[in-house]
Amino acid sequence: MLHTMKSVQKQYDAATRDIEPPFAIVDLTAFRSNAADLVRRANGKPIRVASKSVRCRHLIKELSPSPASPGSWPTPSPKPSGWRPAHPTAP
Repeated sequence: MLHTMKSVQKQYDAATRDIEPPFAIVDLTAFRSNAADLVRRANGKPIRVASKSVRCRHLIKELSPSPASPGSWPTPSPKPSGWRPAHPTAP
């Protein structure tokens, strides 16, 4: 296992060698597996996604319910009526 982890780390290091930090790497296979396990363990109870902590739209979208991945992931709460994005291109 440790040998495999070192090999994966070398692959990540090579893939990100020319990227200026800060950045993040997410193993989507592990992410999806963990999400599916959470749904299984929740046994039908709602699961709240800490969308203020997970600031990556792609990852939050990955958690959206679909026929292929049943679960009770809630949709993001509506923005307050006076909410304005900090940047004009922000959602």
